[in-house]
Amino acid sequence: MDYESLAAKSLRGELISREEMRAVLNASDERLAELLDGAFKVRRHYFGKRVQIHVLMNAKSGLCPEDCHYCSQSSISKAPIDKYPLLPRKRLLEGAFEAKAAGAVRY
Repeated sequence: MDYESLAAKSLRGELISREEMRAVLNASDERLAELLDGAFKVRRHYFGKRVQIHVLMNAKSGLCPEDCHYCSQSSISKAPIDKYPLLPRKRLLEGAFEAKAAGAVRY
């Protein structure tokens, strides 16, 4: 797969085929640098080199009542994560102010 040509195709507004999409998803580790270079060309075209900071904070951890077997947040998960109920509103607001002070545009 030629990731340079895929980037050029995308920048021309052309949709890549399902086969090309699968090739991107199945790229080998050895081709990762080429893939990232092509992806960066598209990113730079639309967004330049600027970044945005987004801060994530778990409002609740490890006690989700769903039984999604793949998720560490599920109450049935054995993953070694902190488990706690919904944080108090005050703590969530403090986190938002901390994120803003750090330059985050999303919290």
